[in-house]
Amino acid sequence: MLAVGYLLICLFVGYTIGKSFVPEIFQATVQSFSKKKIKLSSFMVWIPAAWITGILLVTWSVYIVAHFFSSARHPLIYANAIVITFYIVLAMGLLFWKKKASISLKKYTSSDKTTLTIESIFVLICIVFISILMFWTFFVKEDSLYVGYTIFGDFSPHLSMIRSFSKGNNFPTWYTFYSGIDVKYHFMFLFLVGNLEFLGMRIDYAFNVPSIMGMVFVYMLLYVLAVKISGKRKVGCLAGLFFSFRSASSFFTFLVNTPAEENVWTKLKENTAYLSNTPNEDWGLYNFNVFVNQRHIAICLAILLLVLILVLPYLYETYDMWKNMKLEGAKGIRSYFGKTFFKKDGWKIANWKLAVFVGLLSGASAFWNGAVLIALLIVLFFIAALSRKRLDFVIMAGLAGGLSLVQSKVFMEESSLAARYQFGYLAANPTLFGASSFIVKLMGVLLIVLVAAFLYYKGARRYIMFAFATPLIFAFTFCLTTDMNVNHKYVLISFMLLDVIAANFVADMIKKKDIIRNIGVLVLIILLTSTGVYDTRCVFKNNGPEKSLVVKLDAPVTKWIEENAESRDIFLTPPYTIHAITMGGAMLYEGWQTFAWSAGYDTAARNEQVIAMYSATSPEELIKLADENEIRYIVVDDNCRNSEVYTLREDIIAATYKAVYTEGEGQTALTIYDTMEQLVEIEE
Repeated sequence: MLAVGYLLICLFVGYTIGKSFVPEIFQATVQSFSKKKIKLSSFMVWIPAAWITGILLVTWSVYIVAHFFSSARHPLIYANAIVITFYIVLAMGLLFWKKKASISLKKYTSSDKTTLTIESIFVLICIVFISILMFWTFFVKEDSLYVGYTIFGDFSPHLSMIRSFSKGNNFPTWYTFYSGIDVKYHFMFLFLVGNLEFLGMRIDYAFNVPSIMGMVFVYMLLYVLAVKISGKRKVGCLAGLFFSFRSASSFFTFLVNTPAEENVWTKLKENTAYLSNTPNEDWGLYNFNVFVNQRHIAICLAILLLVLILVLPYLYETYDMWKNMKLEGAKGIRSYFGKTFFKKDGWKIANWKLAVFVGLLSGASAFWNGAVLIALLIVLFFIAALSRKRLDFVIMAGLAGGLSLVQSKVFMEESSLAARYQFGYLAANPTLFGASSFIVKLMGVLLIVLVAAFLYYKGARRYIMFAFATPLIFAFTFCLTTDMNVNHKYVLISFMLLDVIAANFVADMIKKKDIIRNIGVLVLIILLTSTGVYDTRCVFKNNGPEKSLVVKLDAPVTKWIEENAESRDIFLTPPYTIHAITMGGAMLYEGWQTFAWSAGYDTAARNEQVIAMYSATSPEELIKLADENEIRYIVVDDNCRNSEVYTLREDIIAATYKAVYTEGEGQTALTIYDTMEQLVEIEE
């Protein structure tokens, strides 16, 4: 109940702050970007905006205050009590401050019943679709946690981080799969989930509920963005459809490559792998499994869409000015730059409150998902390049970048960014031809539709297409991390935004009473969504009760860690993923290397130390290594005994330290040795 109250308070706080300081949020549905009246309910914007604002502000505040009580066993008790009380008082004060934030549900829904019905059905479908996917892949049954096969990899460090907050005291914060130094991974969504579990919400609900809310708000804001660009409700619905079910050539390639002697429908039915026509596409890098797997991305995608809804009027103002000037070609360009770059009107601040809000909101998202923030800043740069009132964008970028830099300095000893030029993304042939071929295969029919839309539309819409494509261009030219696969997020963000333009074009092709044309449009929609529909079918096939990694929530070793280990105790373990030990919130010296490596940690150096400690040939050597690496507990299990990397010297470990926990027998036994209980005397 406390956790539900926390989420409602976040919504209430975000609403009062938005209503008091950024009323543009509540006026965003009055007209399209081209200033034409549209039928759109305000709740489609203000509910997502309020919750996003509240969740970032309140959660960051809880995290910061918890730092001041880090010496307490449970700092979240004090942090939640202080922060929630403060924001309730603040929100109530704003609510009654000249009645600026008065609530009226009638005021914030459309007076048009058809519009309200369509929007309500749209939101309901989104809630049902997302809820089924989230709970199908991650749920608790009886006393066990089920984590689906397509997500358990990434969920390994996620669950470990969550438990380090809900069961432990991870302040200052360490990355639990590479403990002892800093945290380079964007962890704040995991902190939110951990806090919700701490407040009493069962772990599957604590993870799924904010994930569902985040994704539903992405759909709502994508719908609003589409309607404001096009002026048509059907475009909002189509944008949601195209976002859900990606366009790609892989489904059709699969059909074509099926041997004639095989039944294609039987093969489609029996197959459970994601269809792939490009490198690593079969990992599910571009289908909806990404949003089920990387749940921290949803809130940040919603922030990106909200910001675009708020700032695109700046760009349209430029095109309105250009249209009024009635200038074209070189003369028009010269006149435009003369009026915007070399005159006060092009740089003066138009709305400093909105600029500050956007900057703070964007910057606060850096450690929720850094890739989305980078993509947002890229798109904003190109919107600003052709907009007037550029000081607003300077404020936005300055605050966002400044906040991001502060967080990086606080949380990271060394930056995890390794920026470099790397053309071609994952294309096997990193040339212009190779990259182009990759894009054609990856986008499928969507690319054809976008080319047609680019030729069909003019003015602001054509430039918006370019701005929306810039994260995709960035993905194919630069890499900011050790793992190029991470760039798939930029690809997905561009696809999500470009889906709006594709939806607009498809909707414009529909003509009343033209049955043949409309059948053609229907076929086009099927072609655009076939691969994504089949991918989603594979998500369901590869998860659920029979296709999950199962972890006992009340495992004895989990309870032992909760009751006996301190939050700063570092465990030397085999390369665990999801394990009963990580579910206790234990700090691993090094978990499964891929996760820490892709986050920017030097896993090679630590792996050498792991090998040295497990294979130490004398107590003196083991003690020296354990002390140097600040190891408190050494875990030995069948993974160690069967290791192909080192020869375990369990006899040395057992002769050096006392075994404080054991379960099982023989080769499968799990034993924990405490380095604070030394069995041998070592001469100095």
